[in-house]
Amino acid sequence: MPFGLVSFKELTVDSSIQVGVRGPTIWVKVEGKGSFLNSGNLKEFAREMLDRGYREFVVDLAGCAMMDSTFMGTMASVALRLKELGRGHLHIVHCGNRSQELLSGLGLDQIFDIHANGARAP
Repeated sequence: MPFGLVSFKELTVDSSIQVGVRGPTIWVKVEGKGSFLNSGNLKEFAREMLDRGYREFVVDLAGCAMMDSTFMGTMASVALRLKELGRGHLHIVHCGNRSQELLSGLGLDQIFDIHANGARAP
């Protein structure tokens, strides 16, 4: 997680999603499981940040053990909303092989910028 973290939010007990703002970019760090249990809160947070004018989102999956279809759909909805708005990106960083297989298998690599490491994120 970058320096300048200004917000932190625990979304579930057995997993957490840390969120922060650094300049014009929203950072989301998934620890444990990305699932239907924390997707609703993530969607609500992303909607609020979009309403505030943020257009760059980075999702860090370094600590993510697994993702279910609801969680991946939530990330897809944010990326599609950014495309509707005509600007902005959703970047996936520290994406392991298994996560990349899941995302690519659903065609989500077409709407996300996926990076195995975090070197190319904004």
